[in-house]
Amino acid sequence: MADVEPSSDEVMIRPSQVINYGAYLLAALQMAIVAAGFAVLRMHWNISLWVLAILLVAILANASLTWLRTTSTSYHFAKGRLTWRTGLLSRSAQSLELYRIADVTMLQSLFQRIFGVGSITLNSADANHREIVIQGVPAPDRFRDWLTDQVQQARRERGMREVQFDQL
Repeated sequence: MADVEPSSDEVMIRPSQVINYGAYLLAALQMAIVAAGFAVLRMHWNISLWVLAILLVAILANASLTWLRTTSTSYHFAKGRLTWRTGLLSRSAQSLELYRIADVTMLQSLFQRIFGVGSITLNSADANHREIVIQGVPAPDRFRDWLTDQVQQARRERGMREVQFDQL
């Protein structure tokens, strides 16, 4: 991952649009079906081209909203804290201290492997944020390793150790 250096203390991740491939393929299929259906109906009835234009614009607008939702999401790792921001017009931000992260898991489908992205799932001890899923992470293996190191460093800086109660 180009923006994650071993000595880097601040990292920003934006999800890849690859995670939306299903929505984009569905929109393309819907547009093709609408265009073909319109051509067939137009042979039998005099239907205005405006009907086709409105339907195609509605499908394109839905796909564009999916793109905007992904584009307006970011994850910032700095000073021992994860902050994620979402929203385009109205924004929200939430934070989680890295030392509270209990587990970091990477998941990658075959399609995601082809494009070099994956999902990172964080399980935490924070009551408000038990599980956080970061989708569309570039080079997820390297990012998972980097994040695990950052979590361990944050714990060391606070003088904390993990205790497994089920093994006592």
